[in-house]
Amino acid sequence: MSADNWGICPKCKANTPKETVQLIQLGEAEYEHTLREDWEIGIFCPDDEPPRFEVIYKGRCECGFTYEHRHKENLT
Repeated sequence: MSADNWGICPKCKANTPKETVQLIQLGEAEYEHTLREDWEIGIFCPDDEPPRFEVIYKGRCECGFTYEHRHKENLT
């Protein structure tokens, strides 16, 4: 399974030396995109539950940073 997106890890960015950040701001280098981002979004209609809208986001990096957010909302 491939990632939905590859982004910049906030933990890695915070640990980047100041000199490197200055080079990046000048456009001479880029942060590595090491944050794997996966998400699901949609309307689900299970047989035994009311229909719902759901968003699931997961981000993780090889440095150990992880983040997950879930939102569910029943449809009326």
